Amino acid sequence: MSVSSQPYAGTVYLLHLSAPLAGALNQHGRPAAAHYLGWTHERSPEARLSLHRAGRSGSVYMRQALREGITFELARTWQDADRNAERRLKNRKASARLCPLCAGPRLALAA
Repeated sequence: MSVSSQPYAGTVYLLHLSAPLAGALNQHGRPAAAHYLGWTHERSPEARLSLHRAGRSGSVYMRQALREGITFELARTWQDADRNAERRLKNRKASARLCPLCAGPRLALAA
């Protein structure tokens, strides 16, 4: 077994919101923002998720979701990922396509 000399970079996580934020509209004027990509230095994002649920994470987006009564669940994680990996994923603007919870309904419609 090899032991890496590099410290653990962190964890990128994807949250699936129960409903889109009311004020975040797509190009067609419909609510569209129903995911949040974040990063934590921990191996498990649970402590960070607790901060999001309490409205104390520093994320304006997640505080707004809390104000609107929108719940969320952890949909996916990327282990040993740094802040640059988080930025690359955010820049793709493909959170719904990265979300396994959203892929289920799409797969059901294709069948």
